[in-house]
Amino acid sequence: MRILKVKPTSAMAIYAHPDDADVAAGGMMAQWASEGCAVHLVVICDGAKGSHVPQVDARSLREVRHEELQLASDLLGAATVECLDHVDGDVTNDEELRATLVGLIRKYRPEVVVGPDPTATFFGGVYVNHRDHRETGWALLDAVAPAAGGWIPVAPGSDAFDPSYPVPVALDESGIAAILNAFAAAAQRTLDAGGSVIEIHGAHGYLIHQFLSPLINHRTDRWGGSFENRTRLAIEVVRRVRSVWPERLPLFVRISATDYVAGGWDLEQSVELARVLREEGVDLIDASSGGAVPLAPGTIPLGPLYQTPFAERIRREAGIATGAVGLITEPADAEAIVAEGRADLVLLARELLRDPYWPHYAARALGAQTDWPEQYGRAAGERATMRVPART
Repeated sequence: MRILKVKPTSAMAIYAHPDDADVAAGGMMAQWASEGCAVHLVVICDGAKGSHVPQVDARSLREVRHEELQLASDLLGAATVECLDHVDGDVTNDEELRATLVGLIRKYRPEVVVGPDPTATFFGGVYVNHRDHRETGWALLDAVAPAAGGWIPVAPGSDAFDPSYPVPVALDESGIAAILNAFAAAAQRTLDAGGSVIEIHGAHGYLIHQFLSPLINHRTDRWGGSFENRTRLAIEVVRRVRSVWPERLPLFVRISATDYVAGGWDLEQSVELARVLREEGVDLIDASSGGAVPLAPGTIPLGPLYQTPFAERIRREAGIATGAVGLITEPADAEAIVAEGRADLVLLARELLRDPYWPHYAARALGAQTDWPEQYGRAAGERATMRVPART
């Protein structure tokens, strides 16, 4: 198993609203600060453009007009905080704000060492996706009226996810062109900020998945109908991202390998799409599943490693690297997936939320050695006992 060695020297987080900063400061960021890590918090606040306060000591944040940041100030102590103001909430279209963010990322980005080579460092990765036809605001999966700051969702057609969700606007050619431009621009921003890997999210009912699935995509133009037409958006997004994303940097695509519904997107189509995307410069397929349409309880056969066969078959038949994901919780299982050639990566989500130190637990279970943060040195060694993560 390849273990990521994270040097506990610096950490950085960017939050789009002061309330998010409260949450971060109350958890991981505060923990890192208490461990002697150099913490850098960037908060994008509502306010007048151009009045950002550079290099503010965290304890002076209470003097800034955003009272929500007081908790962050108290918990983070003397960590470096940048408070950036913006007008309309659209960070991507604010050149001045974006330039400031890029400068901060390059200045404070954490150092991460991959494997045994101390020179193989990278900054991190970025998910690039378009919201799905269910989302209308920051209250995820809850409809937010436009008058309250929400937006009108778009989709291949005008079918709502279910009767409780808003009716989306069917995309026309100009709308699709704008989305393709936005994907390319997002990739360029990631490159400018020093990112080293992008994963395009084409699963779980997000826009790309909507075009892939016959259950949602009922179009009769060049964007719907045949397999070639339904996959056109995914392919064009990859092409536009690769047009600015260097060949030397990896590009992943997350897909739902099946809709779990007869007549929907399925594993056979996923294999064929993976073959096409491999030729377009995609380096890895992250094989998840579901999310296109509501499913009755019990439809998805949930259980340990339940999605790993998707990654295995795509890897074998499409000749592309894959990532296995989904209820992979045991170190022995994760090791076997890679050692047996079922997938090239094991991706963890909820298990790392339960136990952020799962890699140390896994290393101990597999008899491997890991470098603990210096602050934790007294707890390491043969007498160290690793708590088995809680199961749900």
